[in-house]
Amino acid sequence: MLSCRVQPDRLKLYSRGYSLGRLRLHSKLRGHLRGVVGRQNPTQLTPQDVVTPGQLPRRPPPPRGTPGLLGWYCGAIPNPQPENYRRSMEIQSSDMGLVARVAQLSKHYGDGERRVTALDGVSIGIRRGQFTAIMGPSGSGKSTLMHVMAGLDTPSEGRVWLGDDEITGLGDAALTKLRRRRIGFVFQAFNLIPTLDVRGNILLPFQLDGVTPNAEEQHRIDELLARLGLRDRVTHRPHELSGGQQQRVAIARALATRPDVIFADEPTGALDSRTGREVLGLLRNAVETSGQSIAMVTHDPIAASHADRILFLADGRIVADHTAMTPEEISTVMLQLERVQA
Repeated sequence: MLSCRVQPDRLKLYSRGYSLGRLRLHSKLRGHLRGVVGRQNPTQLTPQDVVTPGQLPRRPPPPRGTPGLLGWYCGAIPNPQPENYRRSMEIQSSDMGLVARVAQLSKHYGDGERRVTALDGVSIGIRRGQFTAIMGPSGSGKSTLMHVMAGLDTPSEGRVWLGDDEITGLGDAALTKLRRRRIGFVFQAFNLIPTLDVRGNILLPFQLDGVTPNAEEQHRIDELLARLGLRDRVTHRPHELSGGQQQRVAIARALATRPDVIFADEPTGALDSRTGREVLGLLRNAVETSGQSIAMVTHDPIAASHADRILFLADGRIVADHTAMTPEEISTVMLQLERVQA
């Protein structure tokens, strides 16, 4: 007695002592049967209706070392479908509510004995409309993960998607255009252009893309300037602003194009605690009021406590995935990870 449930793109087969050969009907045989049944007197067969085993197309034998034909139906042998067909049947990121994701992602540096593995088979997604914090001890791979997801670095193995679009094999020009239009960045060092004033820095993504903000986009930028307390600073250059104000400009620049996701790398690392809390409040507000998706790398438990979800990495792997936590709870997990890594 054999019962085997298979994947949707394969036959659902329940065998009760019958051979697989009898259960399978080739398309050629089915065609003959349809032709016979369609006649007024289907019991009168002609010589052309007789199909011998030698006339049926043969299925290629399964690879050596596999469980045989039954293994193909049950999933032990890969489905021999064309690559484009299999990819069309994949579940899309949008179906899962994800704005970015990676599958079996690995990143190595160096070769041979000097090879260092920064990421080791990571599969994870960033949920749409959520604030996700990525944490881990130094050298755990958290910044590498963010850089690969954002298209700033390439994977050694695995696949990367932004929304439903796979970006794994994109060239530099395509990645640059994608980052400019669909990703926002907030860095620890602000990365503002010193020769541009506040408005010029915020408009930079539009200028690099060769477009001028339309009326709706200009209205959004004006709203950002007001919400971030920068309306009176639009003509100031970066050296005339405090650290907190410069980071506000960076946040406004990241939000101005309505990106799919914002990647923030230690956005409070160069700020005092009070200014850091203000910046985190602004990011939190962008999630709650605009449905913005944010992925933030940080080592600060207080910063991570503003997130809806916290991913913990150690030795290049995801070791924990939690919903919102208090700073004390986050600190406890981090101490445990550091002890294990030590």
